[in-house]
Amino acid sequence: MKKIMIFAAFAAALILSSCAKEESKIDVSGETCTVYFTTSSNTTKTVFGEKNANKYPVLWQDGDKVCPSLNYSDPVGAEFISVTPVNGGTGARFSGTFATAATYQFFFVSPAAAFKTRSETNKYVGVEITSGQTPTATSPDPAAQVLFADTGELTEIPNPVNLTFEHLSAYLHLTFTNVNLGGATVQAVNITNEASPIAGRFRYYLETGNFEAYAPVNTIAITTSSLSDVWCALAPVDLSSGKLTITVSTDQGTFTKDVNMPASANLTRGKIAKFTVDMEGVPIVTPVVYTAVTSTSQLNVGDKVIIAAAGVDQAYALGSTQNSNNRAAAGVSKTADELTDPTGAVEILQLEDGIIPGHYAFRTTVGTDSADGYLYAGNPASSGTNILQTKATVDNSASWAISIGNVTVDATTWENAAIMFADIPSTGRGLIRFNASSKLFTAYGAGTTQQAVKLYRLDKPASPHFKAALPDGKDYITYKEQEVQVYVFGNVDWTASVTGEGASLNKTSGTGNTVLTLTVPQNNDTANTKAYTVTVSTTAEVATKSYTLNITQAKGGLAYYFFLASAGNNLGSNGAYAGNCDILINGVTWNVTGVSNSGSYAGWRLGGKSLSAVNRVIYSKTAIPENISKVVVSHSRMNITINSFTLTVHSTADDAANGTNPIATLTSTPIAGTQEAPKTCTFQKENATSWAGCFYRLAYNVTETDGSNKYLEFRGVELWEY
Repeated sequence: MKKIMIFAAFAAALILSSCAKEESKIDVSGETCTVYFTTSSNTTKTVFGEKNANKYPVLWQDGDKVCPSLNYSDPVGAEFISVTPVNGGTGARFSGTFATAATYQFFFVSPAAAFKTRSETNKYVGVEITSGQTPTATSPDPAAQVLFADTGELTEIPNPVNLTFEHLSAYLHLTFTNVNLGGATVQAVNITNEASPIAGRFRYYLETGNFEAYAPVNTIAITTSSLSDVWCALAPVDLSSGKLTITVSTDQGTFTKDVNMPASANLTRGKIAKFTVDMEGVPIVTPVVYTAVTSTSQLNVGDKVIIAAAGVDQAYALGSTQNSNNRAAAGVSKTADELTDPTGAVEILQLEDGIIPGHYAFRTTVGTDSADGYLYAGNPASSGTNILQTKATVDNSASWAISIGNVTVDATTWENAAIMFADIPSTGRGLIRFNASSKLFTAYGAGTTQQAVKLYRLDKPASPHFKAALPDGKDYITYKEQEVQVYVFGNVDWTASVTGEGASLNKTSGTGNTVLTLTVPQNNDTANTKAYTVTVSTTAEVATKSYTLNITQAKGGLAYYFFLASAGNNLGSNGAYAGNCDILINGVTWNVTGVSNSGSYAGWRLGGKSLSAVNRVIYSKTAIPENISKVVVSHSRMNITINSFTLTVHSTADDAANGTNPIATLTSTPIAGTQEAPKTCTFQKENATSWAGCFYRLAYNVTETDGSNKYLEFRGVELWEY
């Protein structure tokens, strides 16, 4: 029976007692065995001692802990082992109790909190070199000095097991000269290497000694009040002939200098690189401060904002590096209230209008889909991958509702956290959060326990902003009496008016973001449409002072239409005969297959080459709420054999897509194979079955046998309620 490993520190007296009756090998005849470990190498850690003959001894301290693994198992239970320093800190002793096995391979990571993962298959251990560091006067931050020891595979366990800990971190020792502080107080030093990561999470491969970043950070933020003997730990990195950007932050501003590294600057594990940074002639720059947003009333279109982890101890912001489904974290200097002098690795976002008033789009400067686009939640479904990517245009997934409040996750409360949810179903993954374990930002489901984020804003006077628009596809409305939303975006005073028989607005003046309600009466004229015009204007100094929004109301009885009014109207066509695309027209989404479209003709060409009884299909993906009684289809320029033309009505979108389970099937009269002038086909409901809330599928069954492109030109469809 295998037991869970149990680790325990032991006192020096116990060690001495054990040594008095020392055996050459540990007894592994039982279910568990207690293993004793020693280390005496003076290359171990955690605090650098006083320099002696240009050498810095590295010493163990009381309170140091290591994280153990046996045979690549995850640490469980009391996962950290406390060590006892010996010989003035140049060595240490500790022990642990393990389940016995056929063979043993121990490895240890110090400090214990630096251990993150392991893989027996790929022979690596995952460690973190923290990007926020607070060094001492004589050594780097102990939390960032990552050590590793590995016994290799053992068939017998010596008593004790002697370990040699090796540094996985490299080190910098900086001194600054000619800094014209002028009374300013030093607060921090930031080191940035854009070419490759210098902090974050890395996989260390035991067999090759290679490092591989999997949650990279390019900036290390060092908290210090001194400009002499500034220490930091960083990942092994070849800086030969490269460049470091070094920033000295003070209470009055920053000094920034790009330092060109010598050809010999290859920072290897355990080595200290020491150099002097001459700041002669580098001027102080007033700090760029982003202030935490405490109310959405502070937000305006055009604002520059940063999304950052809410925890003060998590010095990370959403970075400019776009991964496949998330944004990498970038190190920042921040408090609960301010974020200061973000580096180029941090994504500076610009607020723009979202889909509806009061929602915002985050304009970016990088991304996989566009060099300049908008953050979007890529997975509106309730299951699947968490996705935060960039797209070129603003749609629902790139339109974010923002609220500010106090958020509790895992019993930790963050004040003034920002809740940013994409305008997608609440069951989708649309909530921006920070994954503290993987150091990334992405969109999660509403029930996530990932860390909350905050929004930091660059304080500046708000510019006047004004725009008015109709919801997508709402410039056409059905014949019935109804209410139509009119969107007003901005931060200025505005007035509104409407023309058109019987129409009215719920408000004719106001300030800022508003959703107006336009009420129109039913159109009972079955021969003519009706026209309404809403005008929204402002006297503020903006580029466009007035917006005119034209709305067409259908003829009496015409519930919906899907028409191509002009040539070359692509509206989602992918330009291929076998193509498939969704098209939103007049509030209804239709799917079209076997389609080609260009500016040389009106409508869609449905056809292709070498077809034998193939269906070219158009179906609705949006339910039509009215009880339709007549469907009128328009087409022209037919030079392909039409075997049949069928309308089926379905109760679900899936059935409409697949042509299954129709509640009604209607077939048109034969369609001639050569026709130039537009022609209509009418499908008339023949019984009292209700089609309210149904989906519609039009299927042309076509044949083309001589191998050349032939087609039917589809023009549109009308859905009549009576």
